[in-house]
Amino acid sequence: MFGLIHLPDGGFEYVRNYEDFASLVRERLGFEAEEIVRELIRQADYNAVKADSDLLSYEMTMEGMREGFVEIDDRVAAIRREMAKGRVNKREVAWLLDVIESRVAEYL
Repeated sequence: MFGLIHLPDGGFEYVRNYEDFASLVRERLGFEAEEIVRELIRQADYNAVKADSDLLSYEMTMEGMREGFVEIDDRVAAIRREMAKGRVNKREVAWLLDVIESRVAEYL
């Protein structure tokens, strides 16, 4: 993004970073234009940080949900094994397990 800028007067200016660019704007267009550029830079930085933060939060939420669903899935399997051993209302338990499994399948 940064590098050599061709100026309207035929000259060139090397811009290494945002500070160089803001200084060039001040030299060529004045203090008010520099302030506009600096505000745009601040807004862009804020938006980038916010986007990264939102993405990290989303990823953490999704990972937590996945871990929870994997745990539920493991417990469903254990309940099914136990159900095969004992005297329980198998139809009711099986129905509940089917509901749990369908919910888990939606999110894995």
